Amino acid sequence: MDGSMVRPPLVIRDRSGDVNVFRTALDLLGWAEAIDVEAGEYEAWDSTGRILRLVVDIEDQIDIEPTGNFDLSRLEQILLSFLAAVRAHQGKDASGVASRHFSDLLEELID
Repeated sequence: MDGSMVRPPLVIRDRSGDVNVFRTALDLLGWAEAIDVEAGEYEAWDSTGRILRLVVDIEDQIDIEPTGNFDLSRLEQILLSFLAAVRAHQGKDASGVASRHFSDLLEELID
């Protein structure tokens, strides 16, 4: 992993739409499972919106590869939608979610 290009916290969304936010790359690597990475289960971004690629090496270790592609607006929409759904599920008011700053969304969702 080229850590100089990856800016935590890191965000993963799985195929079901669940979102997890990790303070460090090590936290993410300890959580993700190689079988799911190989199956293409996850989309991943860093805090700048850089799209990350998760790969499995020949020793079944997961690695994070930063791409040259960014999509911060899509990431922000994913976080807003997920947080609103979580709050609604918890019976909390989700009306103020849309006005939250991006860094506040990340902080609230960190595992």
